[in-house]
Amino acid sequence: MLSREQADARLNLLKIPEGQQPLKDRVLLLTEKLQSIAGKLWNFRDLFLIPKKSSKDDDGFESEKDIDDYDTLCLIRANNGKKLHAKIEKLNAKERLQLFNTIAPLMKDDLEATWQLLKHTNYQTGYARKSFRAPNQPEATIEKRVNWLESLGEFAREYNTLEMTPTWLAAWAPYLYSITREAGYILAAVLNHKSPASDEVFEILRQSLNNQHEIGCMGRHVILAFMNSDRPDCWELIEKTLLAAQRQEGLRQSILECVDETHPEAFKRMLHLI
Repeated sequence: MLSREQADARLNLLKIPEGQQPLKDRVLLLTEKLQSIAGKLWNFRDLFLIPKKSSKDDDGFESEKDIDDYDTLCLIRANNGKKLHAKIEKLNAKERLQLFNTIAPLMKDDLEATWQLLKHTNYQTGYARKSFRAPNQPEATIEKRVNWLESLGEFAREYNTLEMTPTWLAAWAPYLYSITREAGYILAAVLNHKSPASDEVFEILRQSLNNQHEIGCMGRHVILAFMNSDRPDCWELIEKTLLAAQRQEGLRQSILECVDETHPEAFKRMLHLI
């Protein structure tokens, strides 16, 4: 297991040099439709310029320029957000893969699997969230899914993600502070599809759980990955960890704070255990 200082030093080698925008360069290779969506999603403002003589662009997105009233500005941002959510939701699988490819080419299929997994998670977010789910109503989770995608894009603006793989993500997730939670869902989706990569991810997370891995360590990404997967062997590892935690308040809290976000069957098992 690395120290925080060692991990940060190694991750700094992957940081995008100042002045370079490789994510934007990849976005510019997309269709005009996807460029517009990516520009709004990841804040590449020059990709969705609004005509000078108009307050809206061709897609109906309103300009925030010269808006001094805070309430009006909030309303415009909320309306623009809803329009963006609707446009992303209408993308087909092929278009989504193109968008995911700009973030992590080697993981585009894993990101698509995560996009589908998130439809089955609880749709509320924040500290006041409840464990309510609506898997047959994708509109309920669209905000959560878009926020997940937005965070991944912001990470790809800062770090080189061209070579990112599930095994790399499993090992380094605890040090990727801006997307540790997002990584947990991705790793859950990987665990759900039996493959050599899935087996490797499982072993990395298992070792991280026990602080045995040379890089990875215990973190919420492990809890979210194991407990959002559909694998009882993963759930059992977290159950045993909770029982073994005893008076380790930090570890207990980390597990219990994630319980409401877990797979429904894992949720039932955890309630029974408690």
